[in-house]
Amino acid sequence: MIFKQIRTGKDNKRFEIYKIKTMKGVEMGPAWNTENNPRITTIGKLLRKYHIDELPQLWNIIKRDMNLVGPRPERPYFDFELSTMVNYRWFTRYRVRPGIMGLAQLRQGYVNTVKGSMRKLRYDLFYIEKRSLGFDLWIIWKTIIQTLRG
Repeated sequence: MIFKQIRTGKDNKRFEIYKIKTMKGVEMGPAWNTENNPRITTIGKLLRKYHIDELPQLWNIIKRDMNLVGPRPERPYFDFELSTMVNYRWFTRYRVRPGIMGLAQLRQGYVNTVKGSMRKLRYDLFYIEKRSLGFDLWIIWKTIIQTLRG
């Protein structure tokens, strides 16, 4: 029910992220995710809608692989692809510890294109530049409201 996936963390170090399995066929290899991905199970749709599938990542916070707020960690396969397609600043995202919640997720949700990844990078860089306790609390509050609305 819980699976592990390798992600890139602070200072480009790899770590295992924990999630509740919501898809079938994830062993098929890396693929862009979409909001209406046909691999998502029926129960998986509900778990994702309210971000319940992210709860095991609290263990990543305890292990200090992640923070509550920060840029979402990406899979190394996509890091390499996006660093060449988006621009060399992609890895700037990993100057800080990645988070469960982030500004990019609040502003645009799922990203499944290079253009969407460019926007995500701009939000992540803005967050890194402006981060503070107040900004983190604002992101947490907005995420809670967005999650409760489904």
